[in-house]
Amino acid sequence: FTLLPPAETGWVFAGSIHLDPGAYAAQFLLPPGSTLSQVEIAPPCVNSIEPAGGWKPTAVTTSQDLAVTALKAIDVEHELPPAATPIEITGDQFQVEAPAQAVEDRAKATGLDAMTLRATRSGLRAIVAFELPEAGLYSVSGFVSPGAGQRWLADGCRKAVVCPGQGTGWRPILSQTFAAGRHTLVLTLGDGATLERVRIEKKKSEPADYVATLKRLGFDPGPDGPVARGRALDAIGFVREQRRRLIASLCGDQVPFEETPTALPTQQVAGTATGTRRTLPPSRVEPPIGLPILPPQPPASGTSPGGGV
Repeated sequence: FTLLPPAETGWVFAGSIHLDPGAYAAQFLLPPGSTLSQVEIAPPCVNSIEPAGGWKPTAVTTSQDLAVTALKAIDVEHELPPAATPIEITGDQFQVEAPAQAVEDRAKATGLDAMTLRATRSGLRAIVAFELPEAGLYSVSGFVSPGAGQRWLADGCRKAVVCPGQGTGWRPILSQTFAAGRHTLVLTLGDGATLERVRIEKKKSEPADYVATLKRLGFDPGPDGPVARGRALDAIGFVREQRRRLIASLCGDQVPFEETPTALPTQQVAGTATGTRRTLPPSRVEPPIGLPILPPQPPASGTSPGGGV
C-alpha cells in the first residue's frame, strides 16, 4: 500500500486486502519528517462472539449468555429455528459479470441450463439483489456443488468461503444480522462449481432460542440464571472440541478468480444502512463504478470477556 501523509497528524486509510488466519509481518518505509504512531487492522464485517448487550466486566455469566456465545463461537446459528418463510433465489436471477465468455454463455442458455450458475476453468462471478422485509438475524444457504471453491460476499462486506469438494446439496454459507431493505450477494465460483438456489431465512434469535438450540446440539447450559464455574468449564470444553472440527474444515480463500470492484445497489448489513440507495430491479445491476463503500458494523463491546461466572 502507498499512503500519502496528511498535512497534520491523523488517520490515513491504506486500503483493504483479504487475510487468512495466521501470522503476518509488516514493513514500513517512511519519508523524511513523517511519523507513524499506530496501525489499525480491522475486519469490516464480523459476527461478534458476545452475549446480547456485549461483555460486561462486572456481570455474572448466565445460561443464556453461555448459549448465545457458544453457538456464535462454533458458527452454527443456522441451526436456530426459522422465524419466517425463507426467501429463495434461483440461479437465473443472478447477473453474470465475468469473465466475458461466461457472460456470453449465460446469454445463450435456455431452460434448466439458465437456472444454474456453472463455472468453467475461467471461473465465474455473478451478482444478485434482494429485499428483506424486516431487520433480524438471517442465515444464507446455497444448493451448490463446491467444485474448486466458492466465494460469497454479502453487501460488499461480509465474506464466506465454500471449500473445494465434491457432491451437490444444501450448504450453510453465513449467518448475519441484516437491516430491512435491499441487499446484494456477489458470488465467485471456481472451476466446476455450481449454484442452483439460494435460501435466505430469518431466524428466531431470542436468548431462549439459543438455549434450546444448544441443548439440541448436545450441551445443556443448565437452568436459567447464573452459571456455576464447573458448568462454564464444561462449556469451554464443548466449544473447544467443536472449534477443532470447525477449524479443521476451513480452507482459506482459494477460489482462483480475482475479485474486481463491483457496483452494489445498496450497503445494508448488520442493521446499518450507508451509501446511496438506488432503485434497481433484482435482475439488473449497474456497471462497475469503483470501489464499493463498506458498511460499518455495530461496534463490539469494548471489553474482553472477563466477567465472573
